[in-house]
Amino acid sequence: MPIFFRESPALVFADAVGTVTSGMLDQKVRDLLVAVCFSENYGAALTVSDTEGRAWVKQAHSNVGPGTCAVFTTWAEATSTATVTLATDQDDAALKVFIAAGVDPFTPIGAIFVGQSELATFAPTTWVATRRGSIAVGGGTEYSASGVCSSPDYGEAFDASSDMGGVAVQKPSPAESAGEAVTLTFTTTASSPRWAVAAVELLPREGVPYQNSFDGGAHGASVTPANSDGLSGDPFTGCVGNPVYSSDQFHGAAGLSVVNGVLDSDTHIDWTAPQPGNSLYVRFYLFRTGALTSGNLSKLFAIISGAGVDNIISAVWQRNTSGLIRAFTGFNTDTAKTAATTAVPIPLNAWVRVEICYTLDAAQNGTVEIWTYLDPDSLVHDDYVISAPLTWPGSKPETAEFHLIKEAAGALHMDDIALGPAKVGPVAGDGRRRRLITSAAAIRRAGTW
Repeated sequence: MPIFFRESPALVFADAVGTVTSGMLDQKVRDLLVAVCFSENYGAALTVSDTEGRAWVKQAHSNVGPGTCAVFTTWAEATSTATVTLATDQDDAALKVFIAAGVDPFTPIGAIFVGQSELATFAPTTWVATRRGSIAVGGGTEYSASGVCSSPDYGEAFDASSDMGGVAVQKPSPAESAGEAVTLTFTTTASSPRWAVAAVELLPREGVPYQNSFDGGAHGASVTPANSDGLSGDPFTGCVGNPVYSSDQFHGAAGLSVVNGVLDSDTHIDWTAPQPGNSLYVRFYLFRTGALTSGNLSKLFAIISGAGVDNIISAVWQRNTSGLIRAFTGFNTDTAKTAATTAVPIPLNAWVRVEICYTLDAAQNGTVEIWTYLDPDSLVHDDYVISAPLTWPGSKPETAEFHLIKEAAGALHMDDIALGPAKVGPVAGDGRRRRLITSAAAIRRAGTW
């Protein structure tokens, strides 16, 4: 899942006052809050606090020139609202708080940049990207304050006093590859500018499974990217058709699942989440109700390298008559394009767990493996199949789609879905407090895309 920024309050500033407080932040669990702080004196003491009493970490601080700019971060540990306060020992202060989702929980910050300049347009190459998908956030304090500040990099500018102006920046697009040169631009109309700039590189998640239990929703409500985080887990980047939360069936002792809310509609929930390594692992729990159309195939899952049917690397279908699962190369349901077929059928009215592993090397050569667990939380599979070596169409997968079928006489519920670079295993817990079981041996299988 790429990094994305939630809506956040406007930058706040004050003249002749050393303390400023942000507007209300609507934060979600696992969001990274990034406070860009400005003050007029390079020796300013900066303190960041919030109404939830969290500790803030100073990541970058430009404090050599006449002004100062610093970047602080903290994690949102729950879905809630809060305000953030910057206190300084100077007369002027400004604060912008960004809310970033999809940041690596273990290594959130890559490169940092601090610098000073007397150029009207200061456009330093801040760093070369540590990781594909990383994104730059920061700010620049302009001490002369005799001009108008701006930036093409999503800039929020201010003019706090006759001594200090500045601009908070967020790079509008992520790095396309590791090693890409990243430039930030700070502009002023002042004739004698003095910039103090600080910025950090936010790193996207890598090597951490995405998971969603749907337990944060409400029965009958539509599943959307905006409401699929929090207690549910990692938010989806796309929801197509009519996915709805359902308490009619759920895996575990309590909770919700997802089901198609409209008959015969093309419905799926997606993560755009390029994975590291040559292996992509998928897990979903499946509950099959009623009789689906005999002889038809119901799509369960697909991996895609781009938009549209022509970019589908592989689609996984269930044959309704037999209850067996087939993985195909491309979008095809042509028997000749079958990569692997399971031998144990998916039963009616019972939860089962299905895990899939795709391997794709740099030349798209690899295999597909499918495990079926009729006891859904068992460590022992009831069926396992691996394809012969083959060449997958397209390029490395970027998006995973979980598909939901609904007909007049039957439907498929899904729950506790996951996507990652290593075999995920079963959910442990009572259906609401869940954790992933991932073997060290499985993790070692991951290489590099």
